[in-house]
Amino acid sequence: MRKISLAIIALTLVTLVASCGDSWKKLPGGKQYMTLKHGDKKKKLTPNSYVFIRQLQYLNDTLVMDSYKDNPEGVPVMLNAKDPKKPMDINDVLLDACVGDSIAFLMPTDTILAHNPEMAQYMKNGGVLKLIVVIKKAMSKEETEKLTSQQQAMQDAMQAQMKQEMEENADPVKQAGKIQEFIKRAQLKDVQNVQGVFKSVFAKGFGETIKAGAHVVVNYTGRFLNNQPFDSSVDPQFGHAQPMEMEVGNGQVIKGWENAIMSMKKGEKAVVVIPSDLAYGKEGNQGIPPNSPLVFELEILDVK
Repeated sequence: MRKISLAIIALTLVTLVASCGDSWKKLPGGKQYMTLKHGDKKKKLTPNSYVFIRQLQYLNDTLVMDSYKDNPEGVPVMLNAKDPKKPMDINDVLLDACVGDSIAFLMPTDTILAHNPEMAQYMKNGGVLKLIVVIKKAMSKEETEKLTSQQQAMQDAMQAQMKQEMEENADPVKQAGKIQEFIKRAQLKDVQNVQGVFKSVFAKGFGETIKAGAHVVVNYTGRFLNNQPFDSSVDPQFGHAQPMEMEVGNGQVIKGWENAIMSMKKGEKAVVVIPSDLAYGKEGNQGIPPNSPLVFELEILDVK
């Protein structure tokens, strides 16, 4: 992962501030923002419209996400109208901006963790998340309505497909058949059944097999059976491109993960296919539909 010195970032910010005359302004929750570069003042952003932005996220001195890689034209973001009853937020800052502006936001990790405790596996208290937003272009009202209509049509189609898949996956026989089809399609070799989890090793480890209570450092990428990724510790698009640390056997992760990890060794790499009853079951989870079997690429970086 490419690292960027805090001194370089600080020097860059000082240079930009000196050139544009802006200073840090405060937002609720200890957040701050500052305009690094001014764009076209004639192209002011408006509420209820889409803008295309480039996002760069730094966790302390490490670049963890740059949207340019997957969206060189910019990520579409809908700007909502200001709500006078709510404290000012990032949306409101963007509403005062123009096309071509570059704006930096500083957010204490303490504030993020207070509202999102599940992020503790990716960051610690006492740090700073830096978000730089570059406003590339804005849509007209007509363009926004057209894009909204297209997105709604895509969403409806995806929901219909998800509903069909959930109904099929709710049948244990059909789900088992889908898993076997995936294993064949992915050409997984020497597949082992490890307490209900299907595991294929593609790089052997060394030392003792991991036991309950061990502290492990893991890289992972999670996918659905259609190969669509939903989370990763190595892909910057998910915003936390750093290994995950966990204690095995205390329920920090899904049962299928623990079953798989307690069959692995340090340095081992494997693909594991986890039936839904060992994943998120009938309830599903954020972005994961109910009854979804999951595929993970796991790499054990360290065992303590």
